[in-house]
Amino acid sequence: MALRQDAAARHHRLYFYHGKPWDGRDSMALMNADPVPLPVILTPGDRAVGHLQEGLFGEGPGTKAVLFEDWRDDWPRRIVMRVAGAAVLGTYCTPPLIWNAGQDEFVKSKGPAYAGCK
Repeated sequence: MALRQDAAARHHRLYFYHGKPWDGRDSMALMNADPVPLPVILTPGDRAVGHLQEGLFGEGPGTKAVLFEDWRDDWPRRIVMRVAGAAVLGTYCTPPLIWNAGQDEFVKSKGPAYAGCK
């Protein structure tokens, strides 16, 4: 899956600034707005087993893709978010989320906040 903020903003006339929705006009409304929640990772039975580390929409240019990797028994063991074309950071990936069977959820792997990726 890949989402483009610029296309969404054109279609809905809505922008995201510091994780909050903003229409580009009322800065006080932006200050009072709740941040957009992080996307929830659900099982096929709709049980929450984690959250992505970034929202699907963000500031600036670029595209985001959620990559599901290391499949075993029809279940991914690793989830990575790849951000391509980000203005300042260039292309980067968030630290992988790794399936922890003992905790029955995806947990953030240790590592730098932003890392280069393929």
